[in-house]
Amino acid sequence: MLRLAPTRAVAKTLPILVFALFVCSNCVAVDIVLDGHDWTVRNANGSIRANASVPGCVLTDLVRDGGPHEDPYYRFNERSYRWAALESWTYRKRFRLPAALAVQAGRQDGQVLLVFEGIDVAAKVTLDGRAVGRVASAFLPHTFDVTLLLARAADGPRPAAGASAAGREHELSVTFTSTVTYGAAEAASYPYAVPETEQLRSIPHRNFVRSASSQFGWDFSPAFAPTCVHKSVKLVVTSRRTPLITAITFSQEHSPAVAGTSSVVVDASVFVEVAAGGEGGLVAACVRVDIAQPATDRIVASAAPACLAHSPTSQVCGASFAPPAEAAGSRDGGVGVGKSSNSSSSSCSRGGGGVVWLRVGEENRVPVKLRVTGLRENDLWWPRGHGPQTLFRIVASLNLTDVEVATRTTTRDGNGAAADARLSRSLGFRKVRVVREPVEGGTSFYFEINGVPVFVKGANVVPADSFPHRGAADATLGGLLEAAAAANMNMVRVWGGGVYQTRYFYDRCDELGLMVWQEFMFACALYPRHEAFLQSVRREVAFWVRALAHHPSVVIFGGNNENEVGLATGWYAPLPQDKEVFVTDYVRLYLDTVRAALLAQGSDHDFVDSSPTNGLLSASPYVKLWGNPGNVSVGDIHYYNYAADG
Repeated sequence: MLRLAPTRAVAKTLPILVFALFVCSNCVAVDIVLDGHDWTVRNANGSIRANASVPGCVLTDLVRDGGPHEDPYYRFNERSYRWAALESWTYRKRFRLPAALAVQAGRQDGQVLLVFEGIDVAAKVTLDGRAVGRVASAFLPHTFDVTLLLARAADGPRPAAGASAAGREHELSVTFTSTVTYGAAEAASYPYAVPETEQLRSIPHRNFVRSASSQFGWDFSPAFAPTCVHKSVKLVVTSRRTPLITAITFSQEHSPAVAGTSSVVVDASVFVEVAAGGEGGLVAACVRVDIAQPATDRIVASAAPACLAHSPTSQVCGASFAPPAEAAGSRDGGVGVGKSSNSSSSSCSRGGGGVVWLRVGEENRVPVKLRVTGLRENDLWWPRGHGPQTLFRIVASLNLTDVEVATRTTTRDGNGAAADARLSRSLGFRKVRVVREPVEGGTSFYFEINGVPVFVKGANVVPADSFPHRGAADATLGGLLEAAAAANMNMVRVWGGGVYQTRYFYDRCDELGLMVWQEFMFACALYPRHEAFLQSVRREVAFWVRALAHHPSVVIFGGNNENEVGLATGWYAPLPQDKEVFVTDYVRLYLDTVRAALLAQGSDHDFVDSSPTNGLLSASPYVKLWGNPGNVSVGDIHYYNYAADG
């Protein structure tokens, strides 16, 4: 059924709540969640129809609705159900836009976004029979502006401001191309063959599809290549003038401990978008960033942007403001309040912060630097078995109202309505170093956390289920991580042939002290490098670095699983082209694209372009140490000894 967020409201008060939200209609974004069991799915010729659920997959929907009677995992059903992967499927849902939200959508500055958090994989989205957009990656959310489609009549112009589309029934459709067909077509259109490893009964051309490689068949995974709307779907009703903080990334610079305490400088980037408003394409905003202890909400550091802009063309850099008075005072031997020595009074009349000018219609990156002092060992985040997992929160706040710029007070619009944005993320103070130093016969490769060498004990994390909506369940992932902790592991490697895990997964790793070696999703194959593919990879890397880099548990990013060793040691012989072609492809993808996109996000994480790899000849400039990645004397190693294991 149609659900409005926030869902915590009591049902009897929900209509009143919606009305209250839209008294100040520009202040709040409201989600209309389209998940549920009231979807349908059918194949291309209409011979198969079933009730469906979102999040869900076609094959699990068919089994639940009385289609195939046997579990897909039973005996040889991987082969028996291959027909489902060869079909093209369409998911459909009918819904009505609640009256209050329809009014908001019809405002001159109203905006309705259709958000798919996950579609697997190649699909066309339509709303009321009109094209919305196409999707070709299961690793990214997809957002479409559907304001006009929802607000106007089927063939008429957009209604005047205030017009309502309430009561009208809408139909949302997601029409999939068979993943098997899509991969084959992409490979056929490429100028030369790009090899991949093959498994028993595996589906080819997975390296041309941005979906979990294991779903095409692996030594542990059946080849279902499922068709799925595997994550949540929602409409977001908001105002184009409402700011959105999309991400916070940061690096940490730790100072040596003196008399048992240390300090850290957090160099943060706040990413902000404003779709409309302002004058001359610019909007003035107040921005501040706080670091707080979650248990007490006590602020331990506050700062304004590194560059305070008092006019669109005049900036005063390095300024900050004093934190709230209640955050100061006695440190009681704990974490102290940090502020810039170059403090100045804020130009924001409420909420503190500093004024920045944001470009409308673009993503803005706002730099903020904070200093936290008085950190003791127990205030740091440690891997399991080495100390506590102390966590803080980093919170970015922004408002477009009551900004005092050039001796006048401005507001976002004429009625002075507030338009605040806020984003909070977990933070743990820890210093990570991957130690690569000369040793007899080679170089070392180990992790040092907060200056202490850590002996790593862990395992790979592969998808917990062949059907991604089931493998993402908190209970499933939580059980696996708690079992790893109980087995005295201190690291898990999110394997590049699977999926990026859920927020709950990484939060739980933070809490349990399980370090995460996070790979990007490339495994046991060579990959294309045409621009459309590389552009999708850039978006993927940017999204996931922003989503994951703040977690203290994430200690390293990896470019791929075993792609270098496969190329170096002849897994794909005979190669369809000269080896130099594929070496060039490799460098273009993992060094020029993946690594560059990682660095562009302001993260300070170490990076290995493959695992295993020999590491680097030079870190600056970044030069790989080519050769056989199976060399046990350098880099990291995947040790296989089947004779001894047998």
